[in-house]
Amino acid sequence: MGRSTAAARSVFRRASPTRAATWPRVSGRMPERHRASIRTGRSENGGSRQTRSPESIAWARTPARPSPSRLAREDTVTSPGSGSGAFRLLPMRFEVDAILFDIDGTLVDSTGAVVRAWEAWSAARGIDPAEVLRVCHGRRSEDTVAEFLPSDQRAAAVAELERLELADLGDVTALPATRDLLSALPEGRWAAVTSGSRALMRARLAAAGLPVPDVLVAAEDVRLGKPDPQGYLQAARALGFDIRRCLVVEDAPAGLEAGRAAGAYVLAVVTSHSSQDPCAADAVIPDLRAFTVEASASGLMISTAVGPRADPLI
Repeated sequence: MGRSTAAARSVFRRASPTRAATWPRVSGRMPERHRASIRTGRSENGGSRQTRSPESIAWARTPARPSPSRLAREDTVTSPGSGSGAFRLLPMRFEVDAILFDIDGTLVDSTGAVVRAWEAWSAARGIDPAEVLRVCHGRRSEDTVAEFLPSDQRAAAVAELERLELADLGDVTALPATRDLLSALPEGRWAAVTSGSRALMRARLAAAGLPVPDVLVAAEDVRLGKPDPQGYLQAARALGFDIRRCLVVEDAPAGLEAGRAAGAYVLAVVTSHSSQDPCAADAVIPDLRAFTVEASASGLMISTAVGPRADPLI
């Protein structure tokens, strides 16, 4: 066993009785005995496996997470921003059934529009924009607004923010490699889960020249937003796949925690945050240029490379 393969296995193994992450491999298909345990709800020794409702999964599950040292390698990436938050990367290879993408900061670069909208919104109310920007990324607007305004003012404030963002699409662009990746993914094998409204996300995807997935879970589709896992659980059900056989791709801490709480594999892209904790993800890459997918009848084989790639994605 090569050194990197052994390290990869250690990163993807979690101590959770409800998750298939203890498969003894990071390439190839899940062994049949593990598939059978998922189908029948029974373990290899004949005992019943623990099952939980989606609601109880949200925060009751506390699977073991890889420590930052397990991501150690000679290649170091520093995320945008202050320059802090540098960490090391480990290439991975593993199979999933579907990919669940965040949109803002993961597929689309909308940071400028987001910042301008929140700054204008804050200034109109005498609120320190730095305080708002500190907590708004990756979360639903209504959840952020609730931290700053009384309940009787929130609905109008959220509507105003929506108007500001819909009017500011000029510099919204696709992040590197996303256009080719999404256009090549098989239908029914990917979805988007966003903290933005459906109208705003469709507008930003269109402005960036990216396709709108058949399954799009938006802010108005869930009762609780990220970091609650409800959106990712809903997307996996809509696609018809077990969340434990899905990969969540996220840029913001709230989204990474949502994917982790849902029970999915979690991949962090370091496109917008300099304070991400690598422990919140199974793997960390600079952006989707370091991400490849091989599609087959049985699923999607994911590979993460150290550093950006220029070769074809699929």
